[in-house]
Amino acid sequence: MVAAAGLNWGGSPQHFVAGAVLALVVTLVASRWKAPWWLAATIAVGVTCTAEIALKLAEYLYVDLSGGTISAGAYYDSLVDNTTTLVGAVVGAAIGVAAVEYRTRRR
Repeated sequence: MVAAAGLNWGGSPQHFVAGAVLALVVTLVASRWKAPWWLAATIAVGVTCTAEIALKLAEYLYVDLSGGTISAGAYYDSLVDNTTTLVGAVVGAAIGVAAVEYRTRRR
């Protein structure tokens, strides 16, 4: 199945960017509520990955309810999308933590 789907880990850059942006925003908001950096980053990654899972669930429900068929490569596509979003979330959370630390030290 992997051979049929192709090893294209960079095929969904929108998942990386969306994951990074959402995690960055959540990290900054959590930091405003005085959450420690590790908690803010954990919440950000958790929220972002939960959003990705909910998106995939909605995608499958839409395909199922519209009478479509799920292709053999759908599992691989979901795995790549989830992984790409996770990597984006970690990068976004790290940028958010760095921005908060920089702003705190600058004061």
